[in-house]
Amino acid sequence: MGMMSLVLKQAAAACLPARGGGSLLLSSVQIDFADAAKAGEIVQGRARTTRHSRTLVFVRGELTACGRTTATGSAVFRVVSEGGARAAPAQVAPRQADSPADYVPYPLKAPFSNHAGPIFARANGEGEECAMRVLPHHLESGSATVADGAVLLLADLALGRCARHAVRGRRCVTLCLQLARHGEARLGDILVAQPRHQGRSADIETVAADFVVGDSAVMSALGTWKVLPD
Repeated sequence: MGMMSLVLKQAAAACLPARGGGSLLLSSVQIDFADAAKAGEIVQGRARTTRHSRTLVFVRGELTACGRTTATGSAVFRVVSEGGARAAPAQVAPRQADSPADYVPYPLKAPFSNHAGPIFARANGEGEECAMRVLPHHLESGSATVADGAVLLLADLALGRCARHAVRGRRCVTLCLQLARHGEARLGDILVAQPRHQGRSADIETVAADFVVGDSAVMSALGTWKVLPD
């Protein structure tokens, strides 16, 4: 997911010089998964701008491994003038974070995920809420706001846990993940994903989530998971 978000943003950034500069903020993204890349395979990404306006850039992209399409994605980015972009503050948050109140450390099993942690969790009626304290390594380069890839990882973890809870622990794989941003999570904030089960059709689970910082909703997500045979 992180690679797809990077490929999409790089394509959108190619439009900026013609506009006199500025920066990009993700407005919405959808990623559809078609196949899994295997260990040792080289994953390649490509994306292109499909249209743009004065304030918005629309892009589509694809990831491939050994000639196979592994994922497709589309995104909308908002163009922000340099004066309107928020720079990273001078102070630096601690590199490690204690668990937020009532949360416990979430065990990240995948080696890649460990680079994006720490993640915390607590039980709720839908399974578990997941939380991330925004630390320096979660930030967009040169910014004080959380990176798109870090948010997508948190969304996949939280919604995936909710899907597996709904099917009593059976294995599930992500088919599609949609994310919309309507606010910011900044350095030092605790970003909480609050998932809820939406329903099931055959072997497909649908899960949604709100992402909050304090009492403010800053993002929302919707995803589908395929339940694998036992």
